[in-house]
Amino acid sequence: MRQYVANLRRRGRRLPGDRPRTRTEVAALRFLADDLGLDLAPRVLAADLDGGLVVLEDLSPRTPLDGLLRADGPAPHAGRLAAFGRARGTLNAATAGRAATYYARRAALGPVSPAEDRAGHFAGHHERGLRAADVFGAPVTGRAAGELAAAVAELREPGPFLALSNSDPESNNVLVHAAGEPDARLIDFEFAGYTHCLHDAVCLTAAARRTPGPRPASVAAVVLGLGHARRQGPPVRVGRPGIGHREPAGAGYVQHAAPR
Repeated sequence: MRQYVANLRRRGRRLPGDRPRTRTEVAALRFLADDLGLDLAPRVLAADLDGGLVVLEDLSPRTPLDGLLRADGPAPHAGRLAAFGRARGTLNAATAGRAATYYARRAALGPVSPAEDRAGHFAGHHERGLRAADVFGAPVTGRAAGELAAAVAELREPGPFLALSNSDPESNNVLVHAAGEPDARLIDFEFAGYTHCLHDAVCLTAAARRTPGPRPASVAAVVLGLGHARRQGPPVRVGRPGIGHREPAGAGYVQHAAPR
């Protein structure tokens, strides 16, 4: 397979905090390619982490799915949306149960906190959202409070659904061919980490806003991928009827959260 120098990043010229992000991206991409043998993301061709320099495989002529949707609308790209869902589901399914391997690789490059990764970038939104609801005179109480608490508890304790995410599962972070087979690749792993695989279900919301027709295919693809992840551990039922259970594979949560 031919490879090209595609992505030259000198993080030191930007923010000092970018250095850990570079190390995370390199660790995640090498984990996927070298440890798992997956063609889901660009390969790292070379890296000088002390210098903040990383060279990635060129994925052209692929283009961001988001740009195709904006230019053409959803109808011509139903297959690419389904490929997006399959890629995200495959990422979850293939990495579930392999956290120790990833964090050994990441820790070799510098300090990392698996607990912070597991909490996800939405950890603080729960309390802030409750306070904001109080300010607007619409406090979250009763059944709504119970459902919200159950959902938050599920995300905080992933159990067998702990899987790698790039933590930015939007359609602008998947590259596909504009014609023919999509052959999707996921990009932007700077904030990668192991968290509940349902964090990646936010891509369903983004896709649904733009794809009223192809949406079911995308939703089904992600749920199928989560079903594969389920087999990495024993099924565990949590929550209450009406808000979903962890069996099968948290599909109830996905279906509950996906816009109808």
